[in-house]
Amino acid sequence: MPFVTQANTSYIADTKPYEVITLQNVTDISLDFLARMMQSLSGTYTAPDYLRKGTLAQVRVTNQPTLGDIPMKMQKGFTLIELMIVIAILGILIAIALPAYQDYTVRAKVTEGLNLAASAKLASSETRLSNGTWPANSGAAGYTDATTPLVTSVSIPSAQNIVITYSAATPEISGKTLVLRGSIDATGIVKWECLATGKTSLYGGTAGTIASKYTPANCRS
Repeated sequence: MPFVTQANTSYIADTKPYEVITLQNVTDISLDFLARMMQSLSGTYTAPDYLRKGTLAQVRVTNQPTLGDIPMKMQKGFTLIELMIVIAILGILIAIALPAYQDYTVRAKVTEGLNLAASAKLASSETRLSNGTWPANSGAAGYTDATTPLVTSVSIPSAQNIVITYSAATPEISGKTLVLRGSIDATGIVKWECLATGKTSLYGGTAGTIASKYTPANCRS
């Protein structure tokens, strides 16, 4: 009987894998038996090609899988219930995220007004430190009211107060005001507080009309 002494897997030009099996004690009958055995495997292998020298032979068997040997994956889509669940989850996420994002964009526009008020705070503070009294209006502080497309005006309407009025460019805060109230301590340091709706002033000021949710944390109650 022939027996296997070596089996190696290799590749040929058309990329089909094959195995080379070395047999000893080979006879014509054993090779014929091997050929029939290989052909009987449901088409999985072709008849072997072999090179014989005496009782030693090398057999090459080419692997040619049939459709029955190839695992088929069934393409499965979403069911109606699964789609409805996904849509419901997306709806909840959008309902939570959209208002938060809208508030964030409004707060960014409110911040523009606060940045614009920096020069008004400087003018009012310098007047107080130089003259010993707070300026009664923008003119007394040597300040010209500022304006931008988002901010109707930044003005000094009265002593210790700076008022930021927002334009109709942002509907949520159209015509609303944010008040900055100034004070000076015993050491001569000028301090400012930001007053949105509902916040109580530490320096005797009146809060603005803008909703606190649109303002920075230091402007809220």
